Formats: sequence, C-alpha cells, structure tokens
Amino acid sequence: VGRAAELELVREALEAAEPSFVVLFVHGPGGVGKSALLGVLADEARDAGRDVVRVDLRAIEPSPPAFLGAVAVCLGLPSADAALAALAHGPRRALLLDTYEHAGPLDPWLRDTLLPGLPAGTLVVIAGRQPPVGEWHGDPGWQELLRVVSLRNLTADDTRAYLRDERVPEALHERALVLTHGHPLALALLVDVLAQRAETTLTEAPDAVRALVQRFADDVPSARHREALEVAAH
Repeated sequence: VGRAAELELVREALEAAEPSFVVLFVHGPGGVGKSALLGVLADEARDAGRDVVRVDLRAIEPSPPAFLGAVAVCLGLPSADAALAALAHGPRRALLLDTYEHAGPLDPWLRDTLLPGLPAGTLVVIAGRQPPVGEWHGDPGWQELLRVVSLRNLTADDTRAYLRDERVPEALHERALVLTHGHPLALALLVDVLAQRAETTLTEAPDAVRALVQRFADDVPSARHREALEVAAH
C-alpha cells in the first residue's frame, strides 16, 4: 500500500522516450520499506518490458569485480566481463541497487564510471539509509539527471488501508496508528502480535521490539555512540 508518488515517478520514467531523470535515489531509515518498494518497482519495470538487474550491496564485497560478478549471476552470464559488456551494450534495463549504505568505496566507481556508460534510457534506482553524498550533487553532469526521494512513514490513510488488508479490526486502527506512526516494519510486527493475541501494546512483545531496535541501532559510528545509546536506554 502507499508510495503512489514514487510509483508514478517510475512509471513515467519507464514510459518516456526521454525521462526527466536517470537515477532515482530513495533513502530512509531502517524498516521504512525501501526493499519492499524496490520489489514493486522491479515488477513495474518487467511489466514495461525491461530486463531487471537487482543487486543487494549488503551481500557483496564493495568492489567493481564483486559487483559485476553479482550482475553476471543475475543475468545468467559466465563472467564479470560479460556482465559489463551486457550492461554497456544490451537493451534498456532497470538497474536496482539495494542497501546502498554498504556501497562504501564502490560509490565513486558506480557514479563516475559504470552509470555514465549505461545505454540511454536505462533506469537506475538506488535505495539506502543515507541520502547521496555531496559528490552526486556537486557534479554538474548529475545535477539534472538525479532525483532524490526521502521515504518516510505511511500516511494515516495508507496505514488504515494496510490494516484493512491484514484484516485488523477497525476498532484497533487508531491505536495501531498511535503505536507505530505508520512505520511499515512496526506495523508488520504489530500485525503479527495481534494475530497471536487481541492486544495493542508492544510491551508484551519483546521479539517485536527487539527487531525494531536492531533496525534503528545496529549500525552506529563508534563504540562510544553505542555506549551512549545503552545509557540512554536505562
């Protein structure tokens, strides 16, 4: 449910002879639904006749050979060189990159070498927790070709639609809104709790709370940041 604006943006890019952007960069906190959105966008691209290449950067070493190796696996090709040739000279594709916060040293190569060499009309969607680094905005070549979207919680109407789809009783919808503020992962966990008990509190669902905490606090800049979080928890 929801994400109508993002879906419309991609549909227009897929249908246009000359899209208004080349790279859609979607960013937002953990559990906000970035990977789920990429899955829907992949379906949209396939429906539009595009070959889809989806790479989860969390699962590979952040290097060009490892990236091209993952592309080769996705396309059923024998080598990284074959994958590079297919990307550079093949049909118009949709390239979807997930968990871009793990790109690290791969980011400059993608931005400056690989993506500019893709055929015209290739749609690239990047999803990560952080917005694009300054080099994306500072490069005159990317300023007109990059579209950045901040993904946030579901609206109240979309939250209610999700709860209806999950057959949560209407009497519990407002309480669920108050508890989750429309955060997609929190909603999904709360629905799981409600499926086990007619309860609208997370205090008796430690597994759900643990999953949420891990999404928000599993990646901190230093040991001192971690210590500060632990003290704040107390």
